Amino acid sequence: MVFPDGPYNSVHRMSSMTGDASMRFDASGFSLDQIQALESDGFQVGTDGSVNTNTVVYHYAAFKSAAGTMAVGTYAGDATDDRDITAGFQPDWVIVDSDSSVEIGDGSPGSITRFAAMSGDISVNFSWAYATTVFDNSIQGFNVDGFQVGSDFVVNDNTAVFHWAAFADTLPSASGKLRIVSWVEVDPHAP
Repeated sequence: MVFPDGPYNSVHRMSSMTGDASMRFDASGFSLDQIQALESDGFQVGTDGSVNTNTVVYHYAAFKSAAGTMAVGTYAGDATDDRDITAGFQPDWVIVDSDSSVEIGDGSPGSITRFAAMSGDISVNFSWAYATTVFDNSIQGFNVDGFQVGSDFVVNDNTAVFHWAAFADTLPSASGKLRIVSWVEVDPHAP
């Protein structure tokens, strides 16, 4: 994940993505010339402003798959409700991306995510452009071996391939509590 400290889009890449492929958090489908490759000791960036512009400071987060704590994968959409995706452990956080342009309403939902602390049948997109109610029937919840997606086309369109990353929060913080535990929905337009 690369986050520019400037007027550019944040992008990410999963090891399941091939070629010169990255995704913006606020858009579905692949982008080129951003995170071009994952390497044994880091990653390679292109010349796109989202990852490489003179005088812009970039922040990044990198994760490596490890049994029981972090996994990535793909699945072909089939529009089936209550579909279980196997990660090999019970996640606390999941991200799902479509490899093609999957749009709702007036634009693309981008990366869809869900935290274990969320209740009900909701997910959110990273751009926060839509209410959580728009993403019910998306990432529906977690189970002991992975997560469940609904039939909503933003996570299960039968013409798309979906990339996912699952994370388990297995290390307690200094307080002894797990770190990925809180979820509060806030309306930024409320007084």
